[in-house]
Amino acid sequence: MTPPNVKALTSIVEKNEVDTDIIFLYLESNYASNSKKYNIEKDPDFNNQECGFTKKFKSNIIFTTNKCGEASPILQKIIFPKTTTKMLKNWIQQIYKIGLSEGIESDNKWYKNTIEFGPKDKEAGCYYKIKQTTTNSIVEVWCGC
Repeated sequence: MTPPNVKALTSIVEKNEVDTDIIFLYLESNYASNSKKYNIEKDPDFNNQECGFTKKFKSNIIFTTNKCGEASPILQKIIFPKTTTKMLKNWIQQIYKIGLSEGIESDNKWYKNTIEFGPKDKEAGCYYKIKQTTTNSIVEVWCGC
């Protein structure tokens, strides 16, 4: 698993005036794609704008995202080849850091005795959860209010 280059990705995010999907940007910057987007979903409430898709990357990485519907949370799932929980925790913290403005303290923490990283107050924000299977490691992300 390639660690996120926080400085480079933060620079790209800051230059873009539209919302940038940090995890998708990370994957596109570090792994060749094995497919075009598929399972594309369109949101009828927003002129059939694309609101969800799946895309495969080299190293058997699969990225799925969905933000369909008004005021819907962002749901993402990244399937990696089997990876240690320690490495995934570090990756999550680095990815989370990219979305923070410089000098801003993280509002997220690892919940005690869990593999979930989320807002300290457990309210609005982004939650990251690690799931391990026999062959894969999965990071699920939920962002919303």
